[in-house]
Amino acid sequence: MKRSREPLFQHLPAELIIKIYKSMNDIEDIKATLSTCRRAKAIFDAHASAIAKSHLLRKIHPSNLKLMVMAVASRDVDPEDPVSIERFFHKYIWHAADDVWPNSYFTMDMVALLPVFAGAAEQVWECAGANCFRRPFYFEQSPTEDARKLRVCLMIETATNLFYRAPGKDGVIFWRCPNAEWADRYWDAFSRVEVDMVVEVADFVAHVLLNSTGALPVKTTFRRRDFRQALWKFAFTIGLETLYRWHQVEPYSMPSLIEDTWESIPDGESMETPLDDATRCLENKTGLQPRFQPDPDAIDEEAWQFIKREGVRKFGNLIAQVPEQTMMSFWDKAALMKFCEAMRSYFLLGYLIPT
Repeated sequence: MKRSREPLFQHLPAELIIKIYKSMNDIEDIKATLSTCRRAKAIFDAHASAIAKSHLLRKIHPSNLKLMVMAVASRDVDPEDPVSIERFFHKYIWHAADDVWPNSYFTMDMVALLPVFAGAAEQVWECAGANCFRRPFYFEQSPTEDARKLRVCLMIETATNLFYRAPGKDGVIFWRCPNAEWADRYWDAFSRVEVDMVVEVADFVAHVLLNSTGALPVKTTFRRRDFRQALWKFAFTIGLETLYRWHQVEPYSMPSLIEDTWESIPDGESMETPLDDATRCLENKTGLQPRFQPDPDAIDEEAWQFIKREGVRKFGNLIAQVPEQTMMSFWDKAALMKFCEAMRSYFLLGYLIPT
């Protein structure tokens, strides 16, 4: 009698199966093995969080791990329920910066969403162009500089989920934050330079949507001027996944949703977004504050405030070589020091950045 073939995972040690799952690159491959072997599925289910964390650490910079968790976990928070928001704050925001989060915080949903979030961030920075990181001399962006580009998008995504979009794939978009005091607490948790980063990429986030509509046959009574104004606002409230989908796959689903929400705003009122909250918070921030996400390679808060305060007077016309002065907030401190040394070498800069 011919014996039936048993799944390969049936007799492998559990430790080896876990190692294999951690090393797989394609989630669809993982799903395929789970559907063919009950034992493998039981082992996977028992260690799914550790496997998910391993996948995330292979694909993103460690400094973005917590914000990736927050960006996904916040999708289950109801912006109209302050108790739900407070629970999120206690679990993810109100903690010591060096706390190690348990494996249970990590899920395969995060692994599945990472390519979408990374893709949306890439679209934002494509709109920004190379100018944001252009320096007067050539050197490569570092891994920590690249990590900040995704991090700022994850900060916006978390704020959008917490305060402007109801749970669910097609959740309601709020034209005004139902719990503004919690939005203020969210941005207060970040340092000035972190909030600066959000404000400075605002134009690029908006242009992802604006660029998506160039060839749209918009059959609507929506005036084009109002439509562009609405896009500017909606770019910060629809979330990274929708931003990515509309830009890449389904641009034709855009106009009706935006028009319906836009026209629901009462006369005399204006739509608010996480960008408005961040800008308001930035205006009220005083003094030095540690970063929410420790970033030892970044320009420190003291040096950053020195640049903001003295940059135009000290750099003069030289700053034109870096089109957006505040885009330096995405640089490593080593890059800034290299920039300063280059300027000094040409006798064009006569001061030291605090160290």
